[in-house]
Amino acid sequence: MARKRFKLTWQTGAGRRGRWKKMYKGRILYFDGGNGKSDAEAYSRALADFERQKLLIDAEVAFEKPHRAEYERAIVEWERVLLAARTVEDQSAAIVAAAKIDDLHRRMNSRKPPGVSRRTDYPVRRFGLRIGQIQAPLAQSDVAKVARSAAVDLVDELGVAEDREEELEQIVERYISNVIWKDRLSAASVQPSQETPRESTLKAFVDRYVVKRRESGITPTAADNIRRHLQYMQRKLGPGLDASAVGGKHVDDLHQALLQDCEGKRFTKTYAADIFKTAKMFIRWLHETDVLTQLPKNLTSRALRITREPPVIKTYLVEQIRELFAAAPEDLKLYILLALNCGMTQVDISTLKPESIDWDAGTLTRKRGKTIHFERVPTVTYKLWGITLMLLKKLRSDDPNHLLLSSNGKTLRGEELRNGKLVRRDPIRVAFERLRKSLGQTGDFKSLKKTSASFLRDNAEFNGIEAVFLDHAPKTMSDRHYAGVPTNLLARAIGWLEATFSFPTVGFN
Repeated sequence: MARKRFKLTWQTGAGRRGRWKKMYKGRILYFDGGNGKSDAEAYSRALADFERQKLLIDAEVAFEKPHRAEYERAIVEWERVLLAARTVEDQSAAIVAAAKIDDLHRRMNSRKPPGVSRRTDYPVRRFGLRIGQIQAPLAQSDVAKVARSAAVDLVDELGVAEDREEELEQIVERYISNVIWKDRLSAASVQPSQETPRESTLKAFVDRYVVKRRESGITPTAADNIRRHLQYMQRKLGPGLDASAVGGKHVDDLHQALLQDCEGKRFTKTYAADIFKTAKMFIRWLHETDVLTQLPKNLTSRALRITREPPVIKTYLVEQIRELFAAAPEDLKLYILLALNCGMTQVDISTLKPESIDWDAGTLTRKRGKTIHFERVPTVTYKLWGITLMLLKKLRSDDPNHLLLSSNGKTLRGEELRNGKLVRRDPIRVAFERLRKSLGQTGDFKSLKKTSASFLRDNAEFNGIEAVFLDHAPKTMSDRHYAGVPTNLLARAIGWLEATFSFPTVGFN
């Protein structure tokens, strides 16, 4: 059995008395120790009290971050610019404003937010530089004509040398731009009685949709992805937008913003496609719930597709894997072996049940944790390497539902939503990344199973068995309806992998 590790520190007092202690974000917290360090109930109460205090401290720290008020003021001003730009259909200005709002949110939520610049972070200082570009139809508006007339009169009064006419023209254009934007913002600053009711805004419906999806039984990770995707859409379209006004123009604007962020290397096209897919699902939900009277005509347009990029498959060299294995502690050695031997991820290892192992035959039978509820995904039996079986026997837990647990008795992977945000616990990933970085290697834990699969694919005898090894759903008609799992061929392939890696077995009995 693994030694129990405490999340809190025991501070000894007089006699058997003492207390639990924890330092969190610069604050020292103390908790009642009950009848001593062995008092399990007192420790549970102390741990629960710590979790409550931690939430309060996190909330305080979030609002104590420097420059938060300045960031919020700048964001409000840029949201007015975004609303004004959308009102007059100035797409270039809307894209710039949405990008600036996104940037301000990102900086404000960083661990140590830098200061806000009056020169670069507030729109009033930028109107003739980036967002004050005058479009042809706009330049003929009454506001533009009045501004241009005033500027020309001023130039005539002053008298300007010919060699400075071009410079003066730029100043005039900037002046006109400022006048136009002041007019735009004045029009956008409507009275409270004319504003979109809060319950009808895009933000209100996004919040409602996220709660609905969360309660539908999807995983916390999936719920958090939906929240993140739709928050991006909110920032680009404006959280105060009337949800019933969402139309083709907004779909096109979101598409353009996503492509711009891809070009700026902010994220990949695959992630952009995921955001766009979630946004379209949300818009369809607005239509299904009668918020929208009709769907935007371009919602299914082929012209607005975002092509996903093929993933880059990272694998390790045999020498790199041997180096990782040699330097890993015993429990991490086992996790590395399960990935290479059975194509397992952290989720698969965490959900592995005791009955999955035939200790006499030395086999592991499983279906992928990610696709366990899909009938088309086969149940595969893997022949365990000798060293894998030895470590499994040595490190298995007494838990009836989990074959392997962490050193503190918890599952090896967990996720939950706290205050609407995803909190993950993944000790395998953390331990592996720490090891990998210490050795100067690149890649992640999932690259281990991809390495084994790639080796099988490149072997003439075992080419084609890699899909079975990874426990993927069958793709061809014959695989779906006629062919069973080639257990004997897979066993030979796994034996070949064992010989390829040639891990030492000394010292694991």
